[in-house]
Amino acid sequence: EMEPKNQFTWINYYTKFADRLLAYKDNRRELLTLIKEVFEELKMHYPFMDNKKPLEDICPFTVFGCFNKGITEKNRIALMDAIGNKIGVEAERPTDLDGIPILNNLKAWFFGYETDRKPDDISNLWDLFAAGIAYADEPTDARKIKFVMCYDKVKKQLGIKWNLTMGLYWMRPHTFITLDGPSRNFITRDTVFSKNLAGISTLKRLPDAKTYLGIMAMCGNIFKGNATPYHSFPELSYAAWEASGTERGSKKISDAEFLKWFGPLIDALKILGGSATPAQVRKQIIKDLNLSDEVINETRGKSNIKKFNNDLAFARDYLVKDGYIDGSIRGIWSLTVKGQKAKMTKEIASDIFKKWQVILEERRNMDQEAYPAGHNVSEKRYWIYAPGNNASK
Repeated sequence: EMEPKNQFTWINYYTKFADRLLAYKDNRRELLTLIKEVFEELKMHYPFMDNKKPLEDICPFTVFGCFNKGITEKNRIALMDAIGNKIGVEAERPTDLDGIPILNNLKAWFFGYETDRKPDDISNLWDLFAAGIAYADEPTDARKIKFVMCYDKVKKQLGIKWNLTMGLYWMRPHTFITLDGPSRNFITRDTVFSKNLAGISTLKRLPDAKTYLGIMAMCGNIFKGNATPYHSFPELSYAAWEASGTERGSKKISDAEFLKWFGPLIDALKILGGSATPAQVRKQIIKDLNLSDEVINETRGKSNIKKFNNDLAFARDYLVKDGYIDGSIRGIWSLTVKGQKAKMTKEIASDIFKKWQVILEERRNMDQEAYPAGHNVSEKRYWIYAPGNNASK
């Protein structure tokens, strides 16, 4: 293998996790009990609810999906490690998650709600999981036939699209290719792969089992040569991830305009002795940066809110979230110990913003997951918001 040291440390863990998960094929109630315990122990929102009731059945791909979706990397590793411990995975927990495709938080199940799915949908997914592992570990003709049959059956089910290839890749990443969005874009644009792919599939729709295996074989042949720097599906997936600009640790700086106030806000509080009212902070920043009346008085929206005040309030909120400012005293902005030591740069401000965008999206999705199927989304719901001193709503 050409894989760099300390990259793809997850592969061994995921493979062993799949093996242990398969042992619960006929004991899914116990599996769900163990997973529920993990979420409670980690104090995380339990996502497997159907019409306000806990799920009574689950498929193995959806178990993998709970730590392969858009949540923080820390939470992903904590979840896989805790579930792994419960089901008896004996492998070192990963130190990287490079090249792992993740699910959309709102589509993290591989089956529909109980009222929508067919009785055999979840069992069919377990059969495919078992057939996929068997075929990957010993690709005999008989095992290939079984895999093809199971794959083509599952392919037609509700909740199945490209996620099927992601699930197969998670459990045996050296055997199965993931055809998530970044991977499809990468393969169809890369001259070496697209030239060979032309006779098989344009990847406009999820391929049947025969075509999927053909794509894998074609890639396997390319990996053996020197026409490409990629020699495994994980390397290919990671390259696709990097090319899409969504790679972990991407250093693209956010262009959110209010981030420019993070540094001046912290500097102003330091000058003011570490604690001040919002008005005092604004006054200090205006003085420090010699801001023009045009910047100070610019308004936005029908209510003519001052943009400077509003952006500064947003900056303060994110700095509270990330522990730089103490948010416990109303009407007073105070630096924490972390804030007093901070040297804020635009890169750090961008990282804070992007990190909390992920966390807040995760929370929003959890709120949505909590609604039962058929929930009236047009129902009016209200938030009361107090934007500053003497504000009412």
